[in-house]
Amino acid sequence: MPLISEQQRLTRVARQWVKTFPDLYATAKAAAGDIIRKHTGRQLDPDTLWWHRFDSAVSSPYSYTGWEHRGPPLQSLTFVELMLQRFAVSDQDSLDNLQVMGGFYTDGPNHGLFDQHNEVRMLAADVARDFWAIDFATRYTDTLRAFWQHQGDDFIRLGRARLLAEVRKARAARQLSADDLQMIEQGLAGRLNGPLTVAALGLPSPAQGQVALYTFNLGTFSAQDVLRLSNAHGRQVLYLPGETPSLQAFDDITMLYRWVRQQLADKTSRQAMLKHFTAFAKLERYQLDALAALFDQVSDDPNTQHLGLLLQYTEHIEGDGFYYLRDKAKAQMEHQAQVLLESNAHLRAQLWIGYLGAFIKLASPAAPLSWPLALAVIGAGVTNVVLNSREAMHATTAQKRREAIINAVESAIIVAFSLPFAFSSEAGELEALPGPPLERDLELAPLGAAEGADTAPLADATPMLRAGERFNRLGMIERSDYHRLYVVREIARTENPARSLHDGFAPTRTFSWARKMMPGRMLRAFASRDGARAFAQAQFAGPYAAYEIDAEGLSVASLRHNLQYNTRFTLSREGMPEDFLMQHLRGQATLEDIGAGAWLYDEVHVPLDDLDTTQARLLSMSEFEPVEPGPSTGNTGVLRGVQVREPFGSHPVRTYMIDAEGYSQQVRYDIDTDSWRNSDGEAFRVGPDGKTFLRLDARNPVPKPSVQDMERALGEMGLHARMPLQLAALDRTGALAIPRKLHSIWIGRHMPARFIRRVINNATMAADGSDPFATHLYLSISDAQELERTLARLAGRPSCLHVHLLEDAPFFSQFKAGPFYNQFRAASLGDGHNYASAVDILRYQLLRFEGGIYMDVDDFVRTPIGDSPGMGDVQLHARPGELLLNNLVHH
Repeated sequence: MPLISEQQRLTRVARQWVKTFPDLYATAKAAAGDIIRKHTGRQLDPDTLWWHRFDSAVSSPYSYTGWEHRGPPLQSLTFVELMLQRFAVSDQDSLDNLQVMGGFYTDGPNHGLFDQHNEVRMLAADVARDFWAIDFATRYTDTLRAFWQHQGDDFIRLGRARLLAEVRKARAARQLSADDLQMIEQGLAGRLNGPLTVAALGLPSPAQGQVALYTFNLGTFSAQDVLRLSNAHGRQVLYLPGETPSLQAFDDITMLYRWVRQQLADKTSRQAMLKHFTAFAKLERYQLDALAALFDQVSDDPNTQHLGLLLQYTEHIEGDGFYYLRDKAKAQMEHQAQVLLESNAHLRAQLWIGYLGAFIKLASPAAPLSWPLALAVIGAGVTNVVLNSREAMHATTAQKRREAIINAVESAIIVAFSLPFAFSSEAGELEALPGPPLERDLELAPLGAAEGADTAPLADATPMLRAGERFNRLGMIERSDYHRLYVVREIARTENPARSLHDGFAPTRTFSWARKMMPGRMLRAFASRDGARAFAQAQFAGPYAAYEIDAEGLSVASLRHNLQYNTRFTLSREGMPEDFLMQHLRGQATLEDIGAGAWLYDEVHVPLDDLDTTQARLLSMSEFEPVEPGPSTGNTGVLRGVQVREPFGSHPVRTYMIDAEGYSQQVRYDIDTDSWRNSDGEAFRVGPDGKTFLRLDARNPVPKPSVQDMERALGEMGLHARMPLQLAALDRTGALAIPRKLHSIWIGRHMPARFIRRVINNATMAADGSDPFATHLYLSISDAQELERTLARLAGRPSCLHVHLLEDAPFFSQFKAGPFYNQFRAASLGDGHNYASAVDILRYQLLRFEGGIYMDVDDFVRTPIGDSPGMGDVQLHARPGELLLNNLVHH
């Protein structure tokens, strides 16, 4: 592939990335310009319009405020700085006085005279009201969210290109050994072993082989932008984006510690080191004091007494280092946005002013807020652009500032593409950095092309993803098109296997067969029942339980799939030789050799935090390991063929299970139809064999049981009652028809597929009848990608199902003004959120406004049996003040 075209592609990516980056200062400047135009009708530059505060004032009949001022101001801020910092807390209750002692002017603080000739006709009280009214935080947050959603992957591509440029410079300066280069390649750029492409730069490259990737720590403090590599021999490499040099190598951790001690002993380098711990994260005063004390401990250490400070709290980065840095940059910006979002509510407590005050000291019109970490990684670091670059520092416009930053990034891209194989021996003996590449296409053969016919090429170095697939930060392909997965776990002989359905599954901690394929807490599962059974029979000496997982919508990683479509990388991380595929073709190796049986078992890794226990069901051993059936010894009467489980643990009632349609199902008895219904409302009755249950529907109806049959059935279940039940007649005076509306609410992350299917099924059944219901689903999903995912699943919904964004619904606008809104926010926001409680608060207010019937997303509309009416045929009434419930309620 022509490298020059790939370089141009990445340059375009860089320009677009910088152009759309959510520059907090630029966003604030745009909002400031809107306020100025509103009050003056003029296009004034907010960076050159000043707010001055004085200690004296002289009455003037000519000025807009009625006052003029002489001498230097007590305080001066540009209009943008004022909008960010706001008027002082002490001024909020005395704005009229502020208009006497201050004003807006086109001249800076050194002018000397401030009157009608240089004033801008705005009053402090009016501007203060605009500051409170403007939704600046939301404007910035929306821009920020959209940026990371659409261009977060470009950060990774640009960051890795910057690394290649740094490797190139370090090689030219002979600062890295061959072992160091191998460490960097295995730790941060394992995929870049072919022609350099934009796509390859974005592929996840977690540390491989004997190289591990860590954070760089001093005690509990972590440097926000530094990565540490370590190999099996203890050699260390630091990557410090934005520094010169940015790659530092050490024989062992002791030599690294001595280098840190040397840096902290020098005043200038100590400040540079402090920047990595503080420039990208807001630290409180006590934290800064604690960090300074740690610096002193190390710098004053005559030996290596405090060496443990480097290792005590270090974090192992299990995925791609640039994915980690991207998440750090994103979190930094989101944290700032969160502070802005609270600004109006907490201004009087001075939290917002105190926080931004530190940033205003750092940032000038030439130093955009929020940029340091992101820019340091892609090649325009704090040290060479944001704080110290003369060109960027003195840029007079946002456009010039962006161009200065783009120039810095492009220089890194030119260097990166000037050496196609940064880590190969072919690039070794270079004395100086080259100039820009020649304007021609370069065709380069892949590594190993001249090694002879005995070396077969592996799968393409840049795997192609199919629809619905994505790479995770460990470099493995995830897919979300599985319908069923299977889990097996060893249990004690006295253990109740259903415990996992209530308490949840424990994470898999040992990955002896296939290396961990997804970050975070994982659960080992299997793509087939045969694979799960083979694993259990081979690995468990005692009893075990088997579970079936409804995998609809789950994003999982499969070893087989990655070996087929992500071959080179997967073989490498599994420790297989590069010629394994050739050995396999020659009959010298088999796929079963991979992962000690993981291929045979069809192992799949499932993210435990995304797995809801309602997606799992316990399989009976007769179902999981089928055997020839023996003679039936089932019960007679209503319980014939039903498995009765007595109360246990947190379940104080009996449960009933039946085998129907190929698997075991929990059911409840429906006395009206003398049948057993599952959680979907489907009705079953035992068949002629006394064991298998058959579904009942309009094609297979049953006669309504007699009173005697009902009493006998209840008696067999230990319930003694006279039928029919005698209930007092309700007074129907003033009863009104319930509006034919069905409502459901979903708050949180993406809506699981099983709930979407349930809501669609409910809507379809409720719309079937002489007086159909219209179903309304209200969604509140803050993450844009999660919302898009949910709406995509609902795209094929029936016309009777109407989907609304909760925040846009008319009833919600009224609800926000009511007394329960704060309670709702407390339940739906923050780390202690309780979405179920938030929905409970909303649903009564929704019914008060809209009328109709509310159903949780896991409720179901019962399937009518025989000639019984469906929901769309039933007329429901209630009197004012009455609450209509679908079942008996007890406390």
